[in-house]
Amino acid sequence: MVKIIHHFGSPKWLFTAGLLVLGSVIIIFTAGSGFSKTKHHAEVIATVNGVPIHINEFRRAITANKAGVISYFYEKYGAEPSPAFWTTSYGGEFPLEMIKQRALETSVNIKVQQIIAQEQGVLRDVDEDSFVQSLERENKRRQKAIRDHQVVFGPASYSEEAYFEYVMTNAIVSVKNHLMEQDWKPDEQQLKRFYESRKSAVTKDQAFDAVKDQVVKDYIDYKYEGYVRERISEAKVVVNQGSYDSFQM
Repeated sequence: MVKIIHHFGSPKWLFTAGLLVLGSVIIIFTAGSGFSKTKHHAEVIATVNGVPIHINEFRRAITANKAGVISYFYEKYGAEPSPAFWTTSYGGEFPLEMIKQRALETSVNIKVQQIIAQEQGVLRDVDEDSFVQSLERENKRRQKAIRDHQVVFGPASYSEEAYFEYVMTNAIVSVKNHLMEQDWKPDEQQLKRFYESRKSAVTKDQAFDAVKDQVVKDYIDYKYEGYVRERISEAKVVVNQGSYDSFQM
């Protein structure tokens, strides 16, 4: 049995692409929903258009949102981290529930961007196990290069979080470049209209030609963010209620 429980509103999560709004229909599965558990990171928190969000991905999103949630409760209620912090009610708000909700929104946002990157041929696979295997291969490559006295740019080995950020940042840049060349390439008039519509107090006295490169960058960022918002609003997000409810900090 499934039931639609709500639509996401407007999350305040900032990722590389910018502030994105989730409008996906959320469906909650009761026990026996049929989520498969076959791989190393097999516990599935949710799916986005049938593509799984594994527990490890959800944990990364939890980490990404932790500071923001702690700051929110400190500023609003004067609450400080303690062993009981996450499960204590502050004015009827529970830190654990807030961070899980934000992490779910973050996870959906990321998964939609991964799906877009896969569609554009930038990412071959958006599965968590494939990411972990890629991280292991990259770290082995780096360690071998160091042993062989070869030049290695960046860290000797990546942490999971750093490698994920590296992969996603490069993927998003590649997607933007591809879509800019194929579908969104603006002509001069489009860029000028965009520039005029978004002038700020800082740039209002600058000639278009003097800031054209920045206008192009802002234009593609604007188009990408709008496209991701649209894709998220259309996405079908199915949450594994058992795993979601039982998640603890």
